[in-house]
Amino acid sequence: MTITASSGSAAFIAGDNVTSTPVAIDPGLTVSDPDHTTLESATVAITGNWHSEDILAFTNDGANMGNITASDNSNTGVLILSSSGASATLAQWQAALRAVTYTSSAVTPNSATRTISFTVSVDTVTSTTTRTVTIADVDQTPIVTMSGGPTVFEVTGNMTATPVVIDPELTVSDLDNSTLSSATVAIPGNFHSGDSLAFTNTSGETYGNIVASYNSGTGVLTLTSSGATATLVQWQAALRAVTYTSSAVTPNTATRVISFTVNDGTKTNAPATKPIVFVQPPKMTASSGATSFTAGDNAASIPVAVDPGLQVEASDSMNLMNATVSISDHFQRSEDVLSFMNDGSMGRISGSYDASQGILTLTSNGEPPTSAEWQAALQAVTYTSTAITPNTSDRTITFKIENQWHKTAAATKTVNVSATNQTPVIQASGHTASYISPAPPVVIDPELTISDRDDLLLPSATVSITDHYHRAEDVLAFTNDGATMGDISAQFDAAQGVMSLTSAAGATLAEWESALRAVTYVSTAAIPTKETRTVEFVVSDGMASSAPAISHVSVSQSIVLTGLEASPNKVTLQEGNTRSSVITATYSDLSTLDVTPSVTWSVAAQSIAGVKDGIISGIAPGTTVVTAAYGGKTATIEVVVTSAGNSHNHNGNDSSGGSSTPGAGTTAQAVPTPKPDEPKQPAAELNGFLSPVVNREKWIAALKQALATHQEPLFKDTPAHWASQDISLASRLGWIEGYQDGTFKPNQQVMRAEFSALMVNIFGLNMGNKTVQLTDMDDPWATSYIQILASQGLIQGYADGTFQPKRTISRAEMLVILSKLIDFQTQKPMLTAPGFSDIPSGYWAQSVIDSAYNAKIIQGIGDHRFAPNTGTTRAEAVALILRALRLDPEIKALLE
Repeated sequence: MTITASSGSAAFIAGDNVTSTPVAIDPGLTVSDPDHTTLESATVAITGNWHSEDILAFTNDGANMGNITASDNSNTGVLILSSSGASATLAQWQAALRAVTYTSSAVTPNSATRTISFTVSVDTVTSTTTRTVTIADVDQTPIVTMSGGPTVFEVTGNMTATPVVIDPELTVSDLDNSTLSSATVAIPGNFHSGDSLAFTNTSGETYGNIVASYNSGTGVLTLTSSGATATLVQWQAALRAVTYTSSAVTPNTATRVISFTVNDGTKTNAPATKPIVFVQPPKMTASSGATSFTAGDNAASIPVAVDPGLQVEASDSMNLMNATVSISDHFQRSEDVLSFMNDGSMGRISGSYDASQGILTLTSNGEPPTSAEWQAALQAVTYTSTAITPNTSDRTITFKIENQWHKTAAATKTVNVSATNQTPVIQASGHTASYISPAPPVVIDPELTISDRDDLLLPSATVSITDHYHRAEDVLAFTNDGATMGDISAQFDAAQGVMSLTSAAGATLAEWESALRAVTYVSTAAIPTKETRTVEFVVSDGMASSAPAISHVSVSQSIVLTGLEASPNKVTLQEGNTRSSVITATYSDLSTLDVTPSVTWSVAAQSIAGVKDGIISGIAPGTTVVTAAYGGKTATIEVVVTSAGNSHNHNGNDSSGGSSTPGAGTTAQAVPTPKPDEPKQPAAELNGFLSPVVNREKWIAALKQALATHQEPLFKDTPAHWASQDISLASRLGWIEGYQDGTFKPNQQVMRAEFSALMVNIFGLNMGNKTVQLTDMDDPWATSYIQILASQGLIQGYADGTFQPKRTISRAEMLVILSKLIDFQTQKPMLTAPGFSDIPSGYWAQSVIDSAYNAKIIQGIGDHRFAPNTGTTRAEAVALILRALRLDPEIKALLE
C-alpha cells in the first residue's frame, strides 16, 4: 500500500471582498497497492499550523469516486473519508483524495504555511504522505454602495437652484480597514459647465478630519483625511452629504452620472454611480375669486365645479402620477362631498373620496395621462353639501398634484357656502269636492298635506278660487276648532275670491294642515253657476310661498220639480167639441218641460167633460175641473161646457206679448180666432221687411260699418258647436259678448231680461210713446231695456202686472216678440201648417209658430215637436234672430 504526494506546495490566496476560492491540495497525488484493489477509508488532516479558520472539504462528483463520503471535524482540522463495504477502488480513492480542497474563512487569514497529511490504510497496513499549502493574505478593496433610483434635480428657471444631496442613503465598507484615506466624487457622464459638486465639513464628530476640494473644470470633487484617520462611518456620512447643483440659468437637462470612489491607502473601489435627472416641478394655479355654492330648495343641491379655471403646467415627459383634492379648512364631515366623474376625455383617471377626511384622491391605471387630461380632471371636481341647511363657513379646497419624481404643486380655492330657505310644500290629495245646491258648505280637500324642510312654524296661507269664480255666489269659509289649529284666523275677500289665513304666533305644520283641511265652499245662489271651481292653496314661511296645490269643487244643483202649469187653465167649449191644454213642468233650476203626454188625468164631473192626452171633450153643459198630476205635483183646468146653442167670444190671452201662458181670469174662445198679440200682415207703410220702429236705412248702414270695422273674436267653447258661425258673426257685429274666461256658454238658457237687452241692442230701439206698468222692475240694468220694448208695444207682460225678467224665455215667447219686428210672412206664400204634435189647436202663439215654420226660421226638435214652452239657449236665440234677418235679401247678402 503506497500513497505519494506531488512535489511542491499548493498556493491559497484569500478573496477580495468575496468568499475565498478553495484550492485543491494535491491534484497529482497517487495511490497504489499491489495486494488490494479497494480501500476502506482515508484521513486528510492539517498536521502543521492548523487554525480555526481552516476548512478541508470533499465533494463526490458522482462519476469517478464510487461511494466515498467525507465528514469534517472543523474543531480538529481532520477530514475522514470512507467507502461503505470497502467497495471503492484504488482509482476511485485516488480521484477522491485529489479532489480534497483547502480554504480559509478569514477575511485576513493567518499566513503560516499549512502541512496537510493524507493517510490510507487496508487491514493493518497504513501509508501517509504530506503536502504543504502556502497562505497569501489580500488587502480588501473598500466598497461604496448606492441606493436605488435616480436623484431628482429641480429646474427652477430664473431662480437660483437648490443643491440636491446626491445619495443620502449610500453605504461605505471595508473588510480589513476601519479608516480610509481619500475619496473622489466625479461627473463622468454629461458634465456641463455650471455643474458643481460640494461637501462642507460642519462637524468633526460626524465627518472627522475630512476636507474637500472641487475642480470645476473637470467636475471632480476630491475628499481627503490627513493621516487616513477618518473612520468608515465618518466617510459614509461625508459622502452622503455631497451635493450637486447647477449654476446655469437654463441648465442642460441631460441626465448626469455621478461616480463615487474611496481609497484605503492601497486600493480604490470600482466607481459606484448615481444618475441625476433634471425635473421641472409641476405648476398649478387656481383661478381668481371664490366659487359659490347654494343649497337646493326642496331638492338635492346641485354640485358646483370647485375651480373650472384651474391651470396645470407640467412637461408630459415628467409623468404626473396622482392628485388629491381636500377640504383643508372648515370641513364638515357629515355633509361635505367632493366628487369626480371622468367624461371620457380625461385619460384613465378615476377618483376615490374619503368622507371621513374630506379627501378626494385621483389616480390613473395604465398609461400616464397628459397634463391637459389632469387639468380637465381637476377642473371637473365638484363640491356639494348633503345638508338641508348646510354650515355656511367658507370651505378652503386644496388641490395637489405629484409627478413620477414625487415633486408636487398645490393651489387653493375658496367655496362660499350659502343656505337656501326651503320653500314650504303643500300637496293636494287629488280629491274633487262635490257641492250640490242647496246644501251646507263642503270641505274642499280633507286630505291635503303640508311640509317644510327647515321651518317648524308658518305665518300665513291663502285659499283662492282661481277659475270660474262667481263673486255674487261663491264663498270660502274657515272656522278654527280651538284645539288642533293654533291661533289661525281667516278673512275672505269676496271681491277677489281669496281667503287669507294668518297666525300671529306662527302655527305648526300640523296645525296648518288641520286648518286648511277644514276650509269649505258654499254657493249662496238659488241657482248656482254649474261650473267646476278651481281652488288653489298656498302656504308661506314668511320668506317664500309654496307652489299652489290645486283642488276642485264641482258645483251642481239638485234639480227638483217645483210645479205644474196648465195652458190654458180655463177652457170654455160647446158640448160635443174639444179643446186642448198643455201641461208645463217647472223645475228648481227654472227650466221648463212640456209633460202633457206623461201626466195622469182626472175629471171631477165625468158627466160634463172628458180628457185624454190633453184633449178636453165637452159632454154636457156644466162646470167641472180637470186635474193633471205629474211627479207629485198637480195643475187644474176650469172647464165650462155650454150647450150647442150658446156662442161666446172670449179671448184666451191678454196682449202680453212674450208670454208663454195666458193671464189669470181669461177665457178661451170656442172657435179659435187670431190673438191680438200675434203679428198682423204689415201695412204698406211698414218699409216692407222691418217694423217701422226700426229705421231700416240707418240700421243697414250701421250693419255695414260693423262688418267693415269689427274683428271676429274666438270663444274657446264654440268652435265645435252647431251654432259656431252664427255666434262668431253676432259677436263681430257687436251684438253679443262672452265671459271673462273667454267662453260664450252657448248652451246656457236666456232670461227674459237678457233677451230684452239683446233685442234693443240688435235693432237699436229707443223709447216709444206707449206706457205699460210692470210691478217687478227691481233690477236697474234690465229695467231700461224692458221699458223700451214695452213703450214700442213689443211686450205687455203677464196678466198679474209682472214681467218676470229672471224667468227663462220660452221658444214661443221669443218667436212672438221677434215677429213684431220682422215680418215672417212677406217673403213667401204660406205653406201647409207644420202641425207640430205639441202645439194644440188654439195655442196662443200657433199662428206665429206656423209663420216661422213657413219662413224656414224653425224646423222643430224631432218627433214632429216644437217644445214651445222649453227655455231658449243663448245659441238658439242668436241663430233664430240671424235666420229671421236673412229673410231680407239685402241683409242676407251683407251677412253672407
